[in-house]
Amino acid sequence: MEKGFMNLLKAICIVSCFFISVSSYSMANKICVNSTANYRMFGSVRWSDFLNTSFIMAFEDEKFSNFIIESANNESQLLKQISKVTENQCTIILGLFTSQDCLMTGNILKKNKAIALSPSCSNEQIRKFYPHIYSMTPEQLNYSKAVASFINKDAEVGTVYAFYQPSDIYSRDGLKHFINNMEKKIISVEVKTNGNFDLTGLKNKQHEKTYYVFFTYPLPSTQIISKLDRNKLIDKDKIIIGASSWIYQLSVFYPIKSILKKTERLLTPNLIDKNKVTHSSFTSKFEKKFHRKPDVVEILTYDATRLSIECYRYAKSHNNSKSDFLKCLQNGPHKGISGETYFSKKSPFAQREVYIDNMMDKL
Repeated sequence: MEKGFMNLLKAICIVSCFFISVSSYSMANKICVNSTANYRMFGSVRWSDFLNTSFIMAFEDEKFSNFIIESANNESQLLKQISKVTENQCTIILGLFTSQDCLMTGNILKKNKAIALSPSCSNEQIRKFYPHIYSMTPEQLNYSKAVASFINKDAEVGTVYAFYQPSDIYSRDGLKHFINNMEKKIISVEVKTNGNFDLTGLKNKQHEKTYYVFFTYPLPSTQIISKLDRNKLIDKDKIIIGASSWIYQLSVFYPIKSILKKTERLLTPNLIDKNKVTHSSFTSKFEKKFHRKPDVVEILTYDATRLSIECYRYAKSHNNSKSDFLKCLQNGPHKGISGETYFSKKSPFAQREVYIDNMMDKL
């Protein structure tokens, strides 16, 4: 009898464990949008409005109402919010724009078996959280390689200065990849969180083509460029390249447009040719509301939202499982207004071409 009772307990345990396992991989009913004040590093105080508009317009265009939008004022609040919503409300998380956001929340997403689709984080360390984090952009290495390749091909290049913030992982790793791919020696310039730096190593060599390469976010970059100009280190022989996320938010550079015009060129890696962006109700409505065309990250945000809805619906129409969502995500390419997005089965990063673009005509 004791043996029979033990067998019964074992059977109950097997059945219970089976249902627990299945439920842990099932899809929750809502899609959650979440980001932190880290977006302010891009420079615009209105950026949260722009991004939320991109999310909301995508939800409206897809007639999708099962979503929650939250914004944390700091990193601690973000962790609490992500932990709470992924426990019972949301399987899919949108937002997490910076690499810092993705890396901070990775363990929570992994623990709660949630999936995040970021429009823009690109640091290679998010690979350790795969398949719980995906990004609509290529890996950070691709940006640094594109910039290094561009400079390496310039036979007239003189001095190359690289500005970076040691406190930021995106900046540090971007510089590391850049150095590894550069054929010419570079001079690294450390930048503090307030945008300040030491001018000692910088010299204005007349008529020498000099590259200023920035691995800093747009806002501190404007402060650096302004300081260079005040010290007569900006002229037509200087080429400025924003090697990180400048193309994502150009409006922050409007106040220093007169300084930038002193340079020969203002370049940055780009993913999307605005002239080739598919015209849609989103681009029309966005331009009508904000009196400008949407920037790269706003377009990627819109496409990421629609893609998440597409795969959410696919999963719901099949076994309502996370594996169905991932199958849909990896079964590309997915067409959006930014072009085609393709994910391999081995990487969290979208497969997109990175090219060097001239920002000057976009300011």
